[in-house]
Amino acid sequence: MASIVSQKRKTGIAFYIAYRITGEKGSVKQHWLPCKDKKEAESLLNEVAQSEKAGLVFEKTPASEYMQSTAASKKNMTVAELIAIYNAKTAIRKSWEPSTISNHESTTRNYINPFIGNIKVVQLTPMMIQNYYDDLPNHIATGTYRSKGPQKNISARTVYEVHKTLHPALNLAVTWELLPYNPSQTVDKPIIKKSLRPRWNTNELMAAMNQCEKELDYLCMAMMFGCTLRSGELAGLTWDCVDVSEKTIQNDTSSILINKALQRVSRESLEVAKQSTNYDYVEFPAILNEEKTIVVLKMPKTAKSNRRVYLPVSVAKLLLEHRTIQEKEKEFLGSDYHDYGIVTAQPNGNPYKVDSFMKHFKGFIKTKELRKVDFYTLRHASITEKLRRSHDVKAVQGDAGDATAQVIQDVYAGIVDEDRKHNATLIQESFFDKLNRENSKEE
Repeated sequence: MASIVSQKRKTGIAFYIAYRITGEKGSVKQHWLPCKDKKEAESLLNEVAQSEKAGLVFEKTPASEYMQSTAASKKNMTVAELIAIYNAKTAIRKSWEPSTISNHESTTRNYINPFIGNIKVVQLTPMMIQNYYDDLPNHIATGTYRSKGPQKNISARTVYEVHKTLHPALNLAVTWELLPYNPSQTVDKPIIKKSLRPRWNTNELMAAMNQCEKELDYLCMAMMFGCTLRSGELAGLTWDCVDVSEKTIQNDTSSILINKALQRVSRESLEVAKQSTNYDYVEFPAILNEEKTIVVLKMPKTAKSNRRVYLPVSVAKLLLEHRTIQEKEKEFLGSDYHDYGIVTAQPNGNPYKVDSFMKHFKGFIKTKELRKVDFYTLRHASITEKLRRSHDVKAVQGDAGDATAQVIQDVYAGIVDEDRKHNATLIQESFFDKLNRENSKEE
């Protein structure tokens, strides 16, 4: 257990945090973290204890060193320094996922520090932040590795992401009594225009699947729609979570357990996430030779994302057939097959990246000259169709794994023209038909 140790020296009393790390072979190694004084040791003790529990050597971040520096004055703290502290501390305390860590760091690096990073925290005012938010859309957005063509201006969505990072950081400044109040509290937040993603109706999906020749592509489309999966959940599904057999098909009890998702994350953010006590990832370091990113299996985004989904009989039969095909691939490749237990694996057993599903789907649409939609919208179409047929929001929420039923109604469930036409028919039958009969009686 991490503890504070003091030692007498000629120059005074030296303070350390002593903790132990257990190696892979069970060997225990003692570590000593030197601290400037007792106050610093007390402030770092909890973070060191968390690192010790996770089996990681603790390293001081620039942010923590800044906070303990006696030479640094609170009045001189800049926005960049404040947010560095906020990101470092909150990532561990709230067990941020690597993708969340990357998003906060990217937002800070590209859209906060270049604009207001050098401003002292104590100088911030609501008007200053409002002007900053209003001015951001006048600047060109920072490109990514996916960017193609000329870059667009900073979007309202990006400004909102800036607010999501800046606002809680300033709350921290209030807690530390750097500010009397949060100056971002009263500013007008950016309005994000929500638009419904184009999606296929059931007839379009049927027509598309009837034109799909590749077995795995057909299976992926069927599972996204039939099982209401997220793309990462489909990519991370393993055979030990699939309950499908001739017996379950006969009894109509075939199901899959969704308890993880595949994701590509940056190696830097993954190292930060490892300091959390809730760290639970399976890494695939040998699959992709990428220096900055790594593919991992992670726990789903919310507790309700852990769920069992019952399968339509047709999807269950497709999984049985796919298992047979995969077993033949294993037998053919022998030791060259990388068996990670992934259902939708590549021919050599390695998992597909989520981007690969999207690219395959996009290529399929282009080849067959179909209406352009995103691969992810097959999940949207699934939710819409299940809601139409069952009218049971909670049951659909259970299949989708969303935190609230309101998300199902507000975000995913699309307005279907056939339903609106049916509403017109219902009004005709319940009101206007009777009204016409009454009028004919008077005549």
